[in-house]
Amino acid sequence: MKHLKNIKDIEQTIADNRLCLFYIKAPDCGVCNVMLDKVMRLADLFPSLTSFYTDITEEPLIAGRFLVYSGLSEQ
Repeated sequence: MKHLKNIKDIEQTIADNRLCLFYIKAPDCGVCNVMLDKVMRLADLFPSLTSFYTDITEEPLIAGRFLVYSGLSEQ
């Protein structure tokens, strides 16, 4: 599972693939981190499926673009 860090790469990957698995996580989210391990194992079962994840703190545009609610506040 690739780790994409910017909106341009994410949008290009989605545009280039008919189907993909996209996981969004936050660094301080325990559930997000536990589920990422499970999703990675699932993605390994389907190597032809394009799969990637991102950390919502690495690219602020992700939340708005993909309608992701985040409890993150600006410091």
